Amino acid sequence: MAFSATALKVMIATPSDVKVERNHVREILHDWNDLNSETAKTVLLPVGWDSHAYPDLAGRAQEHINRTVLADCDLLVGVFWTRLGSSTGVEVSGTVEEIKTHFSQKKPTMVYFSSEPVALDSVESSQYEALKKFKKWCQDNGLYHAYENSTEFRDAFRKHLQLIITKNEYLSSQIQSVEETFALPELLPSQIGVQISDDAKEMLAEVAKDRNGVLTCLRHLGGQDIQSGGRSFVSSNDRREIARWEAAMEQLERNDFIRDRGYKREIFEITNEGYKLADSLGI
Repeated sequence: MAFSATALKVMIATPSDVKVERNHVREILHDWNDLNSETAKTVLLPVGWDSHAYPDLAGRAQEHINRTVLADCDLLVGVFWTRLGSSTGVEVSGTVEEIKTHFSQKKPTMVYFSSEPVALDSVESSQYEALKKFKKWCQDNGLYHAYENSTEFRDAFRKHLQLIITKNEYLSSQIQSVEETFALPELLPSQIGVQISDDAKEMLAEVAKDRNGVLTCLRHLGGQDIQSGGRSFVSSNDRREIARWEAAMEQLERNDFIRDRGYKREIFEITNEGYKLADSLGI
């Protein structure tokens, strides 16, 4: 069934050595749309120079990309590993120019750096030195995220995307404008079709009943403990059972029904949205 939605363009800015992560960004944007576009009345559109630029001998190449591709983007995701890319004549690389241009417009800019091991003889020293200088620029201008491998990047970006869409003032204002246009009523989570598994509902019910609203996930040599209040969901080294309840936790966290409160991802607290969902479902 057709529905009206705000389209937010997401610029994917990367050099050539992070193709796996680039694909992950596109996949996660599509996944977000599958889960949220109809209820949030928002669609995330992946954009990049490789897919949206066209030939035009009308001046500097990067300026053409900035004007025809980057200018209309709402969010930028930059990912780096061992190189920055080629100079544009204005900046050390096209990716860096895209990031700095987008950042100068006060639009949300997410930057990631990989620390995955690499063969030293495959790294260009000039590229790596330039990368370190740019990393320092990012550190001076905000918060970036470092990751160890592409799998960790995928998991981190999936979580960060949900957070920035809901919490960033600029992005929220873009979504809010369409909500005001159509005068959408405030709905309970159960009324907008939040899709979570029975396991996730069972876990949320226990956390909502706990006086402190806390879910703990502790790893040890004998396996893993996932508990809330007096309920232990798993306390063994049965990987199948652990995976089952980890999936339930991921669903709750992805939808912002629980939130990580510990730097080791061992303590989670139920959110106000989590309590609302528990109440609306009668659990």
